Formats: sequence, C-alpha cells, structure tokens
Amino acid sequence: MKHLAEWNQYDGLIDGTLPEDYIDQFVTGETCAIVVGKPILSQNTSIGDLVVLGSAQQIQISQNKQLRFTWEMGSRWGTIVPGRSTGTMAITKMMLHGPSLLKALYSYVTEEKLAALYDKPGYGNFWLNLNSELFNHGTGIGLIMRDIEANQFGSYFFQNTHIASHQFAVGAQTMVIGESVNTRFEKIQALPIVGLQ
Repeated sequence: MKHLAEWNQYDGLIDGTLPEDYIDQFVTGETCAIVVGKPILSQNTSIGDLVVLGSAQQIQISQNKQLRFTWEMGSRWGTIVPGRSTGTMAITKMMLHGPSLLKALYSYVTEEKLAALYDKPGYGNFWLNLNSELFNHGTGIGLIMRDIEANQFGSYFFQNTHIASHQFAVGAQTMVIGESVNTRFEKIQALPIVGLQ
C-alpha cells in the first residue's frame, strides 16, 4: 500500500499491482463456506469435523462497541471511553430435501439428547419450533474464506451463538423456499485451518 505522499491517481493502481497480479485473488461467495459445530471451538474434536452448511445464500455479521463520550469540567475537550462489543449474525438458506436451517445449525446434537427433550425442535429434517429447550443452548458457527485459487484468506469461529429469531414463509407463487435466522454470538475466535483443503 502507498502512503499519501506517493499517491498519484494517474500512475497505476493504488497498491502498485497490475491487474494480472491480483486477478486470481478475489474472494467471492463461491469461495466462502459456513461451517457449524459445538458452541465452543475447543469442544470440537477436530476443525476438519465441522459440518459445512449447504444451500446457504447469505451471511451478514454486525458488531457494536460501547462507546461513551465524556467531558470534563473546565474544558471544551472530551474523550471517548471504549467498552465491550456485541455481535449479531443473520444467515439465509435455501430449503431443499435435507436438513432445515435450524437442524443444520445444531447438527452436533446427538439423537439421545434430542430424545430427552420435552419440547422437540421438530421431526425429521424440518425443525421449526424455536421454543424447544434445545435452543436455550448455543451453537458454533464458522466462516471460511478463500480466494478463487483456493488460497486461505481468513476464517473465524463465532462461539456460543444463540438463535434470536427464525423466519420462514411459503407463498402460492414461491419457486424456491428460503428460511433465515438472526443470531447473537458471544465471541469471535480465529479459526486455524492451515493445511486444511
């Protein structure tokens, strides 16, 4: 990257590269994957055992940080006091013959645990009951990003993610049914997947 003193809008690209130098380094939806597992990264036996979420259409991550602007008596100057941050995530998935979005996000739950639930999340592949006590527990969601040459760009794991809302609708003219969730997560952790292809 260039410093401002070196910048010239008539002299090539800002970072100094030619198009042929970066044409294979774009990150696209094709090269990103959403994975799911147990709520805390260290609880998962292996990163390679995380389950890839199929038919995903979109993921959106938002973060907010507490900031308090404070003044002092005797001055017009103030200062910003930083606090803690919170995060939300929205995921949209196309529905097809296979696990619904809620079931896919909790794919780590065993049949024995499901059988012990008083209020079932659903039956078969279609889970719709957000009131089930299963959803009082979190899940783990990861985002893996590569460029179009499969080089690792970045990967993160969103620990102890809880479902805040679930949307599902069917209409007479609907060709493809989709469903979505809005979530809140506790912490973002780097997901080390070096050497995992």
